[in-house]
Amino acid sequence: MQISIGKLRSNESLRRATLVRGTLWRAREHYCDLINELVKIVNTITT
Repeated sequence: MQISIGKLRSNESLRRATLVRGTLWRAREHYCDLINELVKIVNTITT
């Protein structure tokens, strides 16, 4: 059970990283928004 949960989590963080990359690429000038998104992602990963 724990192994499958770990797999799910890494899959989700991979998907999130791809999303963030797309956001970074499309709106590189919006640094505040990007920082907020990164903080959200870090919080989600550590929780």
